[in-house]
Amino acid sequence: MHNIIKIKETIQNMKLLYVEDEIQVREGTGTFLNKFFDNLTIAIDGQDGLEKFQKSLDFDIVMTDLNMPGLNGMQMIESIKELKKDIIVVYFSADEVLDSIVEDEKTYIVKKPVAIEKFVEMLEKIGGRI
Repeated sequence: MHNIIKIKETIQNMKLLYVEDEIQVREGTGTFLNKFFDNLTIAIDGQDGLEKFQKSLDFDIVMTDLNMPGLNGMQMIESIKELKKDIIVVYFSADEVLDSIVEDEKTYIVKKPVAIEKFVEMLEKIGGRI
């Protein structure tokens, strides 16, 4: 069993940029993320995410959908990492393309549909590394 209060206390002051092009997913996940993060910025696609990141380079985490029209999640993250190499990245996707991404202490992979238990587990890992 995860200690939700401890996880929230550990990560709540981190600045999170959440990028998702599907409105229903964005709204639902955004509501959930608001329970953990006091500093949440939401972007509607990769271009919007990159622009918001460029305006405020002090984000600690970027959570992004991988498949988006225009600038996709991976392209956005490549540009973001040119500005801030040590950013924590969480990729969301239903596609198997996630298998080509290497998960490490700064990169996390979450398959859609997102299981709440797995998501909380990932937040706990992030909190344990700060």
